[in-house]
Amino acid sequence: MKKSWLFIPILFFWFFYQKESSESIFPVRDEKSVEVLPVKAIKQTGAKFETIEQLKIQEHHEVQRESFDSPLGKTIVYSFSQGGIPILGMAIRMRQESNGTLVEEENTYRPIPPIPVNRQVLEEQANLIKENSSRYDLSSLSPESLVILVREGIDGGELAFTATSTDKLRSNHPVQVVVRADDGKILRKSFSRKEF
Repeated sequence: MKKSWLFIPILFFWFFYQKESSESIFPVRDEKSVEVLPVKAIKQTGAKFETIEQLKIQEHHEVQRESFDSPLGKTIVYSFSQGGIPILGMAIRMRQESNGTLVEEENTYRPIPPIPVNRQVLEEQANLIKENSSRYDLSSLSPESLVILVREGIDGGELAFTATSTDKLRSNHPVQVVVRADDGKILRKSFSRKEF
């Protein structure tokens, strides 16, 4: 009888949080829940926004819509990309209430100029960064992992690569890194937790 009481909270936790999105620096998306929309096609029936045009989304930014269901309601997240390159650091998160209205929870979107991308130069730069990395093993770094990173204090976006790596100074501990494409500087890193 006591063992069944332990099982019920675990089952309850799993049921309500199975669709919770995990926070990651990588632009990993579930293709089933992602809907790529042209800017003018997103219509809202919420209290604050009737159209996406009211949010002043720039034409060179593509908008991806993801929705997550939870016991508290539906959460809608708009993420952005430019020419198929994901933009990290910009998103609009809204909560849909039971009456259908949308309430803005977080808006980190800001207008930035288009970032020019030269794939050949980026491939050469990725190889150069891999060869010169001393602390991190960046062998998985490639031009396909290109992102645009938007950070506080920077007016525009920066081209960067994302990679799963190992930290040579921490006994090859796995780490996710965002590396600036210009000079190879590590802009973000996230160490994975050990699971029990």
